[in-house]
This record gives sequence, structure tokens and C-alpha cells, in this order.
Amino acid sequence: MPRLSRRAPLWVALLTLVPVLLATASVVPTSASPQRAESAAFTFGTHNSHRGHGRFTGFADIICWQEVALPQSKEKLLRSLRDYDHYIEPGVAGQVPTSWRAARFSLVDADTVQAAPRVKSYSPPRFISRTVLRDSRTGRLVAIYNTHLVQGAWNGRRKPFKQMRQRNWREHARVLRRELRRADRDIPVLACGDFNRVRYLDLPGLDPIRRQGGRTGLDHLYRDTRGVRARRAHSEGNAGSDHPRLVTRIRLR
Repeated sequence: MPRLSRRAPLWVALLTLVPVLLATASVVPTSASPQRAESAAFTFGTHNSHRGHGRFTGFADIICWQEVALPQSKEKLLRSLRDYDHYIEPGVAGQVPTSWRAARFSLVDADTVQAAPRVKSYSPPRFISRTVLRDSRTGRLVAIYNTHLVQGAWNGRRKPFKQMRQRNWREHARVLRRELRRADRDIPVLACGDFNRVRYLDLPGLDPIRRQGGRTGLDHLYRDTRGVRARRAHSEGNAGSDHPRLVTRIRLR
């Protein structure tokens, strides 16, 4: 599958230039005091916007979005979150953008990979976006992998092209695993998205961030098994979408 871009579009980089310059003066804390540990923590979430019909809200410090392919959905996201910076590819490849609080994080690198082809008329091409951010409080880097797998492959409902959906889903999962194996292991990794399966995916180097109450939904969060701690995820309502906003609290050790 082709890699669409090796770095973030120029306009995204320009938006984040000032935070990057400020981040260069950051010093990694050497003390593990509770106060510093708490200030180093951040919230991380995911939300399927239901083709942009849901509200784009700043419910976390770093947010993965899905179903933001339409131009009006992208414009709505930018209007709604003016205190955030964003990595958004143009066109259908921009269906899985990532947003972050501009005062807290700055963009280091970003790219997008096609993970699965279009299937008939019901599923557009599928993508994985990768965003590397720098925390201005600690100087630490974190890589975010955001994606949205095809719907209807594994539920009990009768769907057209069921076997084709399952092949598409498996191919997408294969590409996601490949991209994670290629990740720089010196940078902690977080993964997020709408996986359209009520079962966690086995991802190299990552563990699922399980939900409060033990239920597993279609939307998943994952953390690096090395150097990342996470609280159990919880939902914060749908905000006008057909998916809940899912959020956790992350601390890089």
C-alpha cells in the first residue's frame, strides 16, 4: 500500500512552529515527585464523528478522530477546536485526523499510509495516520497511530459482501501491525480508533487500555507495553455521534 506523505503538510508544520521552538527549551524532569508526575500526565481519547455529524469537542489533550473525510467535516473540526493543532491529510486520506492542545504539544513528524482498498460502494479506502508529538512540559516524544477498520465484518447482522469485508478488515489489521513493527521503539507508541470489532486486536508492542466496567466496544485505545501507564478508559457521552467519546489518562515513565 502506498505511503501518502512522509511528513506533515507544510501548513500544519507552520501552525506548530512556535510550540516547537518553545519546546526546545524544555528540560526532562529528573525528579519523580507526585506533583511533577501529575503535570507530566495527559489525557488521550478517540471519537468517531459519524461523518462529521457529531460535535468536535476538546475532551482530551490528544484526540483521534474518525470519519472526517468530507471537506465540511474538516472545516467543522478546525472551527470547533481553535486551541488545538491538527494533522489532517486532504481528501479521503484525511478521514482519520489527530488533534492536540497547541499549548501542550508540538508536531515533530506525521504521515499517512493506505491500509485497505475501497470495497464496492460501501467502504472507502482505509488509512492509518501516524503523528509524532513533543510534550512541551517534559520534552518527551509520543507517536500516535489512528485508524478506522471496515464496519460489518464481525457483527451478527446480515451484511452484503460479508466475506469481502472480513478480508478487507484482515488486510487492514496486517498493515497496522506492519507499521507498528516499523515504529521507532525509542518513542512511546499509543494507538486509537474505531476497530469495528468487540474484541481487542493483538498488536505488536502494545496492550489494550481496557474500559471501566470491563466491557469492550468497537472503539479501542492501546498503549506501549514499555514506559507507558494508563488508567482504565471511560466514555464521556456521544456528543451527537453514534459512537461514545472514549478517554484515558496517560503517563510516560
